[in-house]
This record gives sequence, C-alpha cells and structure tokens, in this order.
Amino acid sequence: MTDEKSVVADKDVQAEKFGLEVMVDEYACAVADQQAPPTGVEATRRFYKRYALRQEAMAGVGEEPACGKGCSYCCHTRVSAPAQEVFVLADAIGRLPPERAAEVRARVSANAARAEGMDAATHSRTPMPCAFLDEQGACSVYDDRPSNCRRYHSLSKADCEKSFSRPEDLTSRIRLNTSLLVANVSSYLGYRKVLVESAVDTSFFELNSALREALADPEACRERFDAGQPAFTDATVCVPNGTMI
Repeated sequence: MTDEKSVVADKDVQAEKFGLEVMVDEYACAVADQQAPPTGVEATRRFYKRYALRQEAMAGVGEEPACGKGCSYCCHTRVSAPAQEVFVLADAIGRLPPERAAEVRARVSANAARAEGMDAATHSRTPMPCAFLDEQGACSVYDDRPSNCRRYHSLSKADCEKSFSRPEDLTSRIRLNTSLLVANVSSYLGYRKVLVESAVDTSFFELNSALREALADPEACRERFDAGQPAFTDATVCVPNGTMI
C-alpha cells in the first residue's frame, strides 16, 4: 500500500518542478525582451500574451475554475499593480469610447479618494467595485487587466459569494486549482525577476491611486519610470521596490 504522506510529498515535488520550469521559461522570454527592449507597455503586453497561452495550456488540468463572465465578486477587492501595468490600463482607457472612458476616469478618482487614509486591512474589508466593471459585471479591459487579477481564480462560486457577503472576515478561504496557481505564480515570478534585475522601479501601487496619477500627468509619470525612479509620487505603495513576491 502506498503511504499517503509519500503521495503528497511526490505531488509537492512535481508541483515544485513544474513551477520552476515555468519560471525559467518566462525568465528567458523576459530577458530576450530586455535585450531588444520594446517599450515597457509593449513588453508587459507580450508578458500578458505568454501568460494567457500558459493558462490555456492548463485547461483540463485539475478541477475547472468556477469563474465566468459576469461573476464579479473578486472585482470588489483591493488590487495592487506595478507601474508598467498601470500604464497599460491608462492606454486601455484611451481606447474606450469617450463616454465610457470619462465614466471609468470618474470611478477611478472616486475609488482613489475613498481609499485615501485606509490601511491595507481596512481597504480589504471595504468592498469597492472596480472602475472597469461594466453594466453586466464584466471587465471592460479584460485583455489588459493586471497580473494580480489574472492570477485570481476560484473553484467555488459559493465560496466567493460567502467571502463577498462577509468582507470583515479576512479568514475566509477560496479553494484554488493548485496546478493553475503554481503556473500563474511561477510565470509572474519569472517575469518579475527580470524587472528586479533591471533598473526600473518594481514597486506595487494601490491601483486606483496610481491610475489616477497616471491619467492626470502621464508624461511625468512615464519619464520618472524610464529614469528608474518611482513613477508615482502620491500613490499608495503596497510592495516596495525590489521585493520578490
């Protein structure tokens, strides 16, 4: 009879090996981008495409996520993003129909103002609809969504609903597909390692405050980022520069 602990340990080793392979692959791809560097925004979009391909390749591996278009429980949580991902979103707003773009801008400003003065725990306990949600509860910039949004998934809509209805309870747990989680996190770590090794600022900022600043003064923000400085001077820093997460 196979020892249960041995089976679990074997699965852990397989997951670790798989994660390392994904991270090494993404690192090599991101290094290639750095050697013939496109713009930060374009390099981020290339990373998103590789990320999406890896997620597609994971279809059928393990239990299928319960996520679907219009299910937006997780789109009311605190989100952080690095500067280059904020710039991708700012550009995406510029491609929206004018009326829709104005609405998103207003929501970004309102969310940023509401979050000011909140610490991370308070913000996490305060459901706040994402500025990009449309009337059907779908993301209006889905292909340009931040990596933190891309990593998130759930095996149970009921778990998400329960967590959403009890925002003050930070101990609630969402069941995840382990293989997909390993692939997603490893893919991002491979990409982030290249950024940490480069001269760019890798701080994670609270999304609304950073996006508000990126929209208000895009040239200054991008000039600071290109010079290796923090892109945003007023946005809330969630993860300091140089931190591997």
